[in-house]
Amino acid sequence: MRAPVGCILLALAVAACSGGNASIPHAPTGGTPSHVKVTVNFKVIVPSVRQRKHGRRHEHFSSRLKHIWSIADNTAGIRVLAYASGDLKNALGSVVANISAGSAKCGASDPYGGRTCTIALQAPPGNDVFVATTYDQPPAGGSIPNTAKELGYGATPQTITAGTAANVTLALSGVLAKIQLDVAPNSLHTILPTTLTLNVYALDADGDVIVTDSYVDGNGNPITVNLAADNTLPLIASASSSSSLPSLTINPASLTGPPPAGVTLAYAPQTNGIVNGSNQTVTISASTASSASIATTPAKLAAIAPSYSSIVVTNLDVNNPYHGGIAFGLASYSDVVYFTSAGGNGAMNECSSCEGSSPSVSATLGSVTAPIYGGFTGTGTAQYGSGTIYTIAGNSCDTVSAGPPPALTPCASASAAPIPNGSGMAWDNTDAGVWYSSGTNIAFYPPNGGPVATDIIADRTIGGFAIDSTAKAWFIDTARSTLRSCTVNAGLGAMACSPGTALGVTPFDILDVTNTSGTERLLVTDTGSNKIHVLNTSGNVVNTLSLPAGTTPWYLMPDNVVPGVAWFDYMASGSIGIGRVDTNVNPPTFLMATGPFAPISSSSQTPTAGAMGTSPGGYTYTVFDDAQMLVRWNR
Repeated sequence: MRAPVGCILLALAVAACSGGNASIPHAPTGGTPSHVKVTVNFKVIVPSVRQRKHGRRHEHFSSRLKHIWSIADNTAGIRVLAYASGDLKNALGSVVANISAGSAKCGASDPYGGRTCTIALQAPPGNDVFVATTYDQPPAGGSIPNTAKELGYGATPQTITAGTAANVTLALSGVLAKIQLDVAPNSLHTILPTTLTLNVYALDADGDVIVTDSYVDGNGNPITVNLAADNTLPLIASASSSSSLPSLTINPASLTGPPPAGVTLAYAPQTNGIVNGSNQTVTISASTASSASIATTPAKLAAIAPSYSSIVVTNLDVNNPYHGGIAFGLASYSDVVYFTSAGGNGAMNECSSCEGSSPSVSATLGSVTAPIYGGFTGTGTAQYGSGTIYTIAGNSCDTVSAGPPPALTPCASASAAPIPNGSGMAWDNTDAGVWYSSGTNIAFYPPNGGPVATDIIADRTIGGFAIDSTAKAWFIDTARSTLRSCTVNAGLGAMACSPGTALGVTPFDILDVTNTSGTERLLVTDTGSNKIHVLNTSGNVVNTLSLPAGTTPWYLMPDNVVPGVAWFDYMASGSIGIGRVDTNVNPPTFLMATGPFAPISSSSQTPTAGAMGTSPGGYTYTVFDDAQMLVRWNR
């Protein structure tokens, strides 16, 4: 079978004739008298460098040339031997020839610069085996020089009949001399499950890429290439299950020829655990079980652990019960981060140039009469730099203008919000209004006017808010460890709420996500049992993710690129961490990254993570109240 271009293969068109002697008898089946010979003509097509490499050694070849040319362009010499079938020790015919550019055996170049060479071999009629070998040097003194490097080898049986023209196609596999590995891209982030491509370049002695369908040594023996990853530096520091898969897999892990679909590196596709906190270098190596000397060049893969930079925020307060959101500047101010603080008068903090090398934070808004405690929400994807951002300042619904400096503008309605200082907020796109809470109250407020609906229960403390695809508002009653839901008719001002379902030990935040298959799920962090609960939109738990011992999850946020993926922040023995939940697999999986960071809380403080969000530039931010800092993560 003809193999594609670049594989250092030889296609030989052979014509057999009797040399004018019609009395030569046909050879008997299975053997050929050694004194009977037939002239066999071979046509060899050698493409040019321009056709094959386009100026670079490992360039991909055009599909047209891939099906036409089948011999290395730097081929200069050839040896063809003829044997009787069943006896490959005693050659009954041989020829060596110069098929380099300008050789008398070769005709003028074609329009592409390739050449066609013709050689002749005396071979016995009958069942023959032709063996051809190509070299990077032409013959000298009637033989191939000892310094010539073997490029290709192949053998094929053919019946040669005296007096009858015959065509012989002989495909030579590239003789494997070197294995060179390359990973594209050559880095991964240990918190992100990743699929990469491992390029396996099988090279001949001159460094030409072999793209034939088998690897062989100089005698035609098959060679298997085995691939392996260096596991001395594990990417996963600890896992929650002993049955977790390896953190890096190679498929296929062994090759007998160039893989048609390439080689895939898959990082941590199903592993639940904490990734190693240090940057690592993973070595991908190749080995062969062959008597031939095969040089190998490994590939280096950089495994980058999450890291962070901290920005000091002096007015954050460890006792802040009112964190409710984080938002990002609109339009050309996408590197501006807004977040609230209970310190002082309940300010809206503005981090300017937050994604640059010199970020700065100032508390620009908030007063005694109009404190901002409830954070932010917005239309569409306002948290990610588009739409309208809303906040509650005192008793007023306000919008946040693009900054810096930002400004508050009253919502379209002149009505006052009935509940000041909301501690949690969410935008209801279906009913065009803001859900928010403060202490014992749940409220829905259309910013463009209209009635306001409220739900009041004594001694209730509201945690996170989430709005599902049916415009049902889900929220956590942390005082009762209960998940509740409410619906509202904006036109009539009517609100209907469920009595609540007990959930976990200490549920805290909630997030609605829809995966790539269209399945909608609610994620709830449980700070008392180190778990993340996965629920359907009927409020029933369908999965529970048990995080490693000693980790406390807090806030949730959606991934701004991949549907069905959520991020959460957590504390682990006073150190901060970031985690990723993937609901696109069943059951959902998670990966976490802790440190190696020094503790950020004293023993007298309760380690508390604050609001969390991802900017349009791709950075993830977390507010840590007790540490008085805004953290910018490099995931």
